[in-house]
Amino acid sequence: MGAYLQFDPQVLEVVDLLAQPAQRIEPNPRVFERAFWNEVDNQTGTIDFSAGRFQPPFLHGKLVAATIRFRARAITEKTEISFVFRDERKSSLARNGIRIMTELHDSTVQVIVPSPTSTATPSPTSTQEPTPSPSPSLTPPSSETAHPPDPPPMTETPSTQPDVACSPITLTGVANLIIELDEATDPVGEGNELVYTLTITNTGPHEATDVRLTSVLFPEVELAAVIPTQGGCSSPDGVAICSVGELVGNAAMQITIVAMAPAKEGRVVLVATVLGEETDPDLENNTVRENTTITGERGKFVYLPLILQQG
Repeated sequence: MGAYLQFDPQVLEVVDLLAQPAQRIEPNPRVFERAFWNEVDNQTGTIDFSAGRFQPPFLHGKLVAATIRFRARAITEKTEISFVFRDERKSSLARNGIRIMTELHDSTVQVIVPSPTSTATPSPTSTQEPTPSPSPSLTPPSSETAHPPDPPPMTETPSTQPDVACSPITLTGVANLIIELDEATDPVGEGNELVYTLTITNTGPHEATDVRLTSVLFPEVELAAVIPTQGGCSSPDGVAICSVGELVGNAAMQITIVAMAPAKEGRVVLVATVLGEETDPDLENNTVRENTTITGERGKFVYLPLILQQG
């Protein structure tokens, strides 16, 4: 999927969760595994975003691809945001007959920003007041003159406007989920047990809901057991899928995966990803990958002689 957004940098600015100028937007981890191109340029007013998914499930229908937070720099009647479709950036990448990446064609979205003139109704008197504005003694005496000086405090109006522009998008909480992996032994002999312990931690600040983990072991690895300390797990087609549920801030839980090593030398790879319903400020610590070496040494046996005594 590729989306290329152009906006007026004199009117709007892309910001992050902390309302600071952003260098990238926030892709939806439930839809895409990774973003191939994610770049924001607030100077030129462009957003280049391209993402895809290579592991099932492949979702269809109307999906939320990413979250973009805008701050209004100036007050205007309306401003237009248009997604620009470019032929050289589209992709027809497909897997198993299912199209993975699609392009977004030209479309225009209008963002309506309240005009300051609509709130400042006593504009006729405001033409007389700006001239004595340098003298501070003229503003306190009359209560009516305190309303006309709305044009000078125009600098305060933009400061409140960004909150209005950003608040509808930040309704969901923020929960930073981290996954860590501990491997029991490496290397492992052919046909022996592989034991992995995955620890999921929510560093907050909010509670994480609908926490779920997906783990894949390949190649030729047979899952023996998936044991969580919270929630439930299943292993359809050799893929460990766990529904953890809620995880409060600064809380952790563990999932133990037991598998059988293949009966040949080589390398086994485990990849595990954890996701939640809330916005995650750091998606790089949501996935772990571990390589395990499989050697030709099987479990060692000790044979003791059997001595029978007659008598």
